[in-house]
Amino acid sequence: MAKVKAAKGYKHAEVFPISEILKSADKKKEYSLVKLIGYGGFGLIYTARQVGGSPNEEYVAKVEPIGNGPLFNEFHALQKIARPNIIQDYLKGKRLTHLAIPEFIANGVHEYKGIQYRFIIISRLGIDLQKVLEYNGSHFDESTVYCVAKQMIDALECIHHHGYVHADLKAGNILFAADSNKIDKVYLIDYGLAAKIFIDKKHKVYKPEKKKAHNGTLLYTSLDAHEGADPSRRGDFQILGFCMYEWLTGSLPWEKYLENKEQVKHEKEVLLKNLSKIPFGTLKTYFKTIEKLKYDEEPDYEKLRRIFQDALKKHGKGGKLLIPTGKPLEIISNTKTAPKRGIPRSKVIAKRKKLE
Repeated sequence: MAKVKAAKGYKHAEVFPISEILKSADKKKEYSLVKLIGYGGFGLIYTARQVGGSPNEEYVAKVEPIGNGPLFNEFHALQKIARPNIIQDYLKGKRLTHLAIPEFIANGVHEYKGIQYRFIIISRLGIDLQKVLEYNGSHFDESTVYCVAKQMIDALECIHHHGYVHADLKAGNILFAADSNKIDKVYLIDYGLAAKIFIDKKHKVYKPEKKKAHNGTLLYTSLDAHEGADPSRRGDFQILGFCMYEWLTGSLPWEKYLENKEQVKHEKEVLLKNLSKIPFGTLKTYFKTIEKLKYDEEPDYEKLRRIFQDALKKHGKGGKLLIPTGKPLEIISNTKTAPKRGIPRSKVIAKRKKLE
């Protein structure tokens, strides 16, 4: 596993020894680290088990130096959105059987080698959609994309309901369930850029700031973010739209301009002013709908869902997510290269990681 340098302005996280014990803030639970599974620019990611819990049940522990910001941000968002009781109440209230948000289990502070670290414990999930996308030749069929979109709309509605926006939706932040019997379920992770919608019960004012310009993942970030305005609900749906465009076509028109942020912004504006050029009617309808939204306007979530429900009926699909790879996800997870012929992604992804 390649080691990643700390992001600019943030402290590097030391690797903890396996079996290091993390105690939850309420002192009621302890978690033993099992395996380091990811390095990031802000911290480290491990699998973990609850001490005294089932040996077959694993969680994910995200750890970063306490002075770093993203995990602090994620903690505050998840405790409002993703505690198990909050998710269950939301499911009952909306009469849903699934919500694409991982459960927030615990949090705390841990000291190692004289340095304090913040950590959160969340439910463990499976392979990310980006890897499956690459394996499948860098694109999906319409039914697959629209099934994922429906689950994302439900997740975004819940996040917005609790007063936050996600601001970083992308295939790499969408994970499948770890349970092989639930591979039709996906989850939206990484709330490090999540932001509050309201201040004192009033929607934030649209106020572009140069120092905030282009925040988020450059390839997908919204025009509001390009302008330096605070993330918005309409921005979340614009980001989802850009992702769907890529999933359906295999690429985005501005990929070759990633070293020029203003050009990326311009190319996005060009696309949105020429929706007739989008080759998929359903995606065209979606963009026409969200482009009418004002910065502080609450989206019509049901209307957005219906766009994809109607499309799935037209395609003769029942709305259940089926991945068109012909291979089990665990096999794809262990595959280093995408075997299907498609648009090469290695250079784009490498450049994307460098710029984020």
